[in-house]
Amino acid sequence: MGKYNYNNDPVCLEIMGQGIYDRVSRGEAVAFPDFSALVWDMVKRGVVDEKPFEAATMDLFFHPVWEGGAFVCTILFYTVKNVFEGRADVTRAKAYIRENWRAKFDLEAVTAASGSLSSRQFRRVFEADTGLTPHAYYQKVKLEKIQEKLLDSSLTIAETFTTCGTNCHGSYLQLFKEKTGMTPTEYRRVKLNK
Repeated sequence: MGKYNYNNDPVCLEIMGQGIYDRVSRGEAVAFPDFSALVWDMVKRGVVDEKPFEAATMDLFFHPVWEGGAFVCTILFYTVKNVFEGRADVTRAKAYIRENWRAKFDLEAVTAASGSLSSRQFRRVFEADTGLTPHAYYQKVKLEKIQEKLLDSSLTIAETFTTCGTNCHGSYLQLFKEKTGMTPTEYRRVKLNK
C-alpha cells in the first residue's frame, strides 16, 4: 500500500487514455481490465527500486472516496493475473549478491553463481534485466544493509560501516550521502526520531 499520484504519470496516461483519467478524476468508479505493467519503466522512473518481476497483466479498479459530498481521492485495487518473471540466471546472481553483500564485490563469482555466460555477456544481460549493473546492484544492497544497521544505536557510525564490510571514510560514505542526501549521523537522527 502507498500513495501514488497517477496524474503525474505520462506512461499510465498513455496506456489508459485521457478518458479513463477524466472519469477517475471526477470521482467515478472505473474498471480497467488487462493493464500491462511495464516494470522496467517504473524502475527507470523511480516508482519502484527494483523489478520484482519482468512484466505483469492485471485488472485495475479505481474506487472513489467521498467525504461530505466532496471527492477526496481514489483507491486503486488491482488483481494480478499473469506474472512474467525475469531471467533465472539474473535471479540466481541477485540471490548470490544478497547472500554475500559483506564480501568484496567479485564479478567472476557473481557470474559463476548465475550459471551462465561470460562476465561480459552476463553484465549486459543483468543490466538489461534489472536496470543496474551487477556492481551497482551490489552497492544498492550494501547501502540498504548500512541503513538498517544505522538504526542500531548501540553501534557507532564507524562500527556500523565495519559491520557491513567497509569503512566510514571511503567511497561508501560518499555513495551514502549521494543516495540518501544525508550523512550517516543525520540519517540515524532522522530515522530514530520518527
